Amino acid sequence: MSDGLIDKSTRWNDRSDRRPLTPREGMNRFLRHREKDSSSETISTYAYRLGHFVRWCESEATLMNLNDLRGSHLEEYWYSREDDLGASALKNEFGTIKKLLEFGVAVGSVEPWLPEIAQELKPSLAKGEEVNTEKLSSERAREILDDMERYEFGSRNHALFTVLWATGCRTSGARALDVDDFDAENQSLEFEHRPSSGTPLKNRAAGNRHNSLSEDVCEVLKTYIRLNREHAVDESGREPLFSTNQGRISKSYVRVLTYQITHPCNYGPCPHDREKRSCEARDHGHESKCPSARSPHRIRTGAVTHMRDEGAPIRAVGERVDATPETLKLHYDFSDERNRMEHRRDVFEEINL
Repeated sequence: MSDGLIDKSTRWNDRSDRRPLTPREGMNRFLRHREKDSSSETISTYAYRLGHFVRWCESEATLMNLNDLRGSHLEEYWYSREDDLGASALKNEFGTIKKLLEFGVAVGSVEPWLPEIAQELKPSLAKGEEVNTEKLSSERAREILDDMERYEFGSRNHALFTVLWATGCRTSGARALDVDDFDAENQSLEFEHRPSSGTPLKNRAAGNRHNSLSEDVCEVLKTYIRLNREHAVDESGREPLFSTNQGRISKSYVRVLTYQITHPCNYGPCPHDREKRSCEARDHGHESKCPSARSPHRIRTGAVTHMRDEGAPIRAVGERVDATPETLKLHYDFSDERNRMEHRRDVFEEINL
């Protein structure tokens, strides 16, 4: 993101001639305007993407007039969405927001540079990143876990990946965990919304939950805490479960680590027939350039799909990963329908139909 573009919004013009327009009214007028040259399917897509932005303006930003919209608002919204959307979906959403802002400029309600800022915030998709929008498969997750159990049992990477896969949590959820949130005796992990000390959850207090853990997951976490965790506290005096020598792990560093952990060349031959010695994706800090490396979002998608493939009810999965069944169906659940049918068969065979 270019600081120069974000800073444009501080060079505020005289807004006395701007026409007041609420985000919701702006969306509705934009959709009516686009009905003339767009299909009903496109209009529905626009409405879905913009609905998130409008609700965020109304509830999170308390922004009730698009005259007051700044680049810093757009940047804040981008950060609020990056946990839930892959790069491709985030790019599409900000492309639609840019169209809304262009309409706002045309009707005299939005500052003229804001569409440019929305454009700047759109993720750039590298060549081949279409492959990288896929979920992490359960087969690859098992390969990674087997390799870690063999060669780096109880390391921070092992503990982090194990938690991401076992719970399907967001990046914000993983970094919000404290050592005390792990209950080894009851084999559980507690996610708690603590905004005052810098670790909010995506859905705020509604995201508070306890996740049950298997004995194997508990053994990984116990070994990590006992032998390999950095003994650090954060600025609030809390002991983060995932720590660095600087304190609590950052969201960006979680992303870096997941790209490194899921890099396929760590566990076998290159699936893209590249020379390991010359491949730029093998360079430190460039692991995300590998088409098969996966972001935290794709690990979450894979974890949800795996839970559903194994027969977990969608409502139970939603409670575990802090998402509604509707959201899971739209963005996360790519489980096999035939597998789900077989799991339903077990239920209905017990019913005299």
